[in-house]
Amino acid sequence: MAVRTAPKPIKVTKAPGRPKKVTVKKTLPAKPVQPKTAQDKDRELAGRINKHLTPKKPLSANRAPEKRERIEEVRKKLAKANAKNALLIEASTSDSLTLDAYRKEAKALRSENADYAQRIEDYRKLVAKVERTLIGRVLVRRAKRHMVWGRW
Repeated sequence: MAVRTAPKPIKVTKAPGRPKKVTVKKTLPAKPVQPKTAQDKDRELAGRINKHLTPKKPLSANRAPEKRERIEEVRKKLAKANAKNALLIEASTSDSLTLDAYRKEAKALRSENADYAQRIEDYRKLVAKVERTLIGRVLVRRAKRHMVWGRW
């Protein structure tokens, strides 16, 4: 009677073109997630609202009322901040900060026969002044999008 031997381990051959050994990459432990504070949430919400500075639609009635209140609250804060911003700039510049005044000023700059470089420089200063307010920034961005860059 033949003596039984332990089964031989199966030899795994490497497939051509494959690496012989697969190294397991160690991943770094994930950073602990900081819980969001009320201020963070406000900031996030403000960012989301600011992104859409289009005429405001009334908030839909089917949204959760507490969320609607929160959005209204943040909108009020934003409006207050923007108004304060505008007032600060108005105090720091000589003329009033109405868009009409800017339009008139810009029109005057265009119609004047000042030399071209000077006109562009003045116009750039004017744009920089407008850009200091949040709504001004949005308006300038929109205007630049439709601009003929040779004239800028």
